[in-house]
Amino acid sequence: MDLVERATAVLRANDRGRYTVPAGHLYPHQWAWDSAFAAIGWSVLDADRALLELETLLDGAWPDGRVPHIRFHDPSGEYFPGPSFWGTVDRSSISQPPVWAAAARRVMDRGGDRARLRSLLAPIARSHRWFLDWRDPHGRGLVAVGHPWESGMDNSPAWDAALASIDTADAPPFVRVDQHHVDDPSQRPTDDDYARYAALVAQIAANDFGLGSFAVYDPGMSAMLARADGELAQLVADSLATYKQVRHVVVVDSIPRLPSGKVLRRTLRDELTPRLVGAGDDG
Repeated sequence: MDLVERATAVLRANDRGRYTVPAGHLYPHQWAWDSAFAAIGWSVLDADRALLELETLLDGAWPDGRVPHIRFHDPSGEYFPGPSFWGTVDRSSISQPPVWAAAARRVMDRGGDRARLRSLLAPIARSHRWFLDWRDPHGRGLVAVGHPWESGMDNSPAWDAALASIDTADAPPFVRVDQHHVDDPSQRPTDDDYARYAALVAQIAANDFGLGSFAVYDPGMSAMLARADGELAQLVADSLATYKQVRHVVVVDSIPRLPSGKVLRRTLRDELTPRLVGAGDDG
């Protein structure tokens, strides 16, 4: 079996109809950026199935635009941390690196239905806006992660210093099950790590699902959001008819109008055409 066949077998084994799980036992729900990457994989096999993956993912967004890092479609079974841990009904309260715009572009490139893709533009844009509104506490134009699990580098030592300040007394009681699904439990986070993770989730819930006491500006997440904005801009351009696409921007001192306020479009066009031709000549 070659690499493509093995990858296809993994996708099909983890397919749950409308979404793909990262691992049947250890991670049996829909994870945000895993799902976006799965959509890229599905786009090679079935563009409609790839679109369904992204539609299911974005359909689970919070009203404020955040795409939850976990969506619990099937509450049955043994999994921690489940919805009650997050203080929600069926989704987590944090997000993950926003790679769904990139996934949508790949689906479009492989023949995905453009009308269905256009319907994803608004929720993708809202999810990007959420990072700027809710994950930039000092207004730096960068992204701070609100929990190590939000970063995509969940158990990285990069978070140790910031986690050390989390008071584990805030942690609710919990029973772990992740260690039952791995051959070497020592490779999983310690109970002390989990107590800090749990305390932070409790803080987030107590703060109306805003930030807790952990807010670390992350160059990786900031770079991924910047890249995602570029992907979204290109996705929008590719979704528009040619005549609707913005090619040049010209700043003018005033816009010619009639006394009634009506814009003199022909006059404006005649005034700007030489400048637009010059812009085109410059490449």
